[in-house]
Amino acid sequence: MTETNATRPTHQGGAQSHSAQIDAAAAEKMLSMARSICRHGYLHRYVPAQPRWCRRIGDQIGLALSRQQEVHPLDLERLAFVFKNAQAQQKTKVINRKPTRGMALRLARALDKHGLEHWTSEDVSLMDAITWTTQGSA
Repeated sequence: MTETNATRPTHQGGAQSHSAQIDAAAAEKMLSMARSICRHGYLHRYVPAQPRWCRRIGDQIGLALSRQQEVHPLDLERLAFVFKNAQAQQKTKVINRKPTRGMALRLARALDKHGLEHWTSEDVSLMDAITWTTQGSA
């Protein structure tokens, strides 16, 4: 396992800083999570407004990881918390969406290359919905 510069502990003022020890694959996954909830990320609209650090954590960690700077373990925990919360809010909104009149709702779950879950929904005709749900069931 290789470490990135962003994850190595350093000594500052005689005391060791508390940076997280993560490998390159984990750093890439954290960067993907940060980009998802950052200001222009696809999950940003689901990030809670309060506490205020929730709205900034994606941008801050994304910038630090892309520059291979240290990230404090508490910030990584906050990133995971905000990401999971935003993901749950997005999933709830997708599942609770009402289909257009005379249509059915088709839900789809996809995983990106880091194993992060994405939910989408689309309106389909009732006939397509019946055909789609019965394919391969016999």
